[in-house]
Amino acid sequence: MRLIFIIISVFFALGTGAQANLVFKSFTPVTITLLRDEAVQSFCESQPLYSKLSASDKELYYWINYSRLYPRRFFDSVAVPVIASMQEIKTNNRYYTSLKADMYKQGATSMYRLNDTLMRLATNHNKYLSKTFPNLSHDGANGVTMQNRFVKAGLTSGAENIGLGIHNTIYTLVLLYLDLDVPSLGHRKTFLNADYTSIGLFTTRVGSMNVLSVIDFSN
Repeated sequence: MRLIFIIISVFFALGTGAQANLVFKSFTPVTITLLRDEAVQSFCESQPLYSKLSASDKELYYWINYSRLYPRRFFDSVAVPVIASMQEIKTNNRYYTSLKADMYKQGATSMYRLNDTLMRLATNHNKYLSKTFPNLSHDGANGVTMQNRFVKAGLTSGAENIGLGIHNTIYTLVLLYLDLDVPSLGHRKTFLNADYTSIGLFTTRVGSMNVLSVIDFSN
């Protein structure tokens, strides 16, 4: 099985961006069987927009918040088995090592609230990317930049992660955290950035087996 994963992140408040590409020739997905954490699940369900999320986005939203609240446990129980299932990524890879160090020293951070404006931005951009697939960009129709989309929506700062993966959104999240060949380590910094308190996300399936997620952040 030939699999492709593309990750993109832009921080318009910081003015940086990065992209990495992976091709997996052999892949056996793992299933994470951890019992649901009541604190995380209750918080997610308390959000007024939660019921409107798809099953995939509920899963992604849960694990993002889980990683914020329990970074070390997320690494040990989720990231480690996911990474081990991908033969092209060795556990002695320096990005694996740096992710472990970062997650082990990271303290608990407040969980992300769902935000209607960010949900709309993520949904609209995901639908645009689904039409232009396999070309992925933070720019939208007619070359409108991510910065312009956010500012037009009334936001003055924010970030956007775009993940194209396989199997499920847990793999998307772990690979975004891993930041392979991303010197700035921008994806993990966004997920763990305490200044960002609100999130919007939208996931669709594109191509034959690809999972496309757009995740937007703001304060």
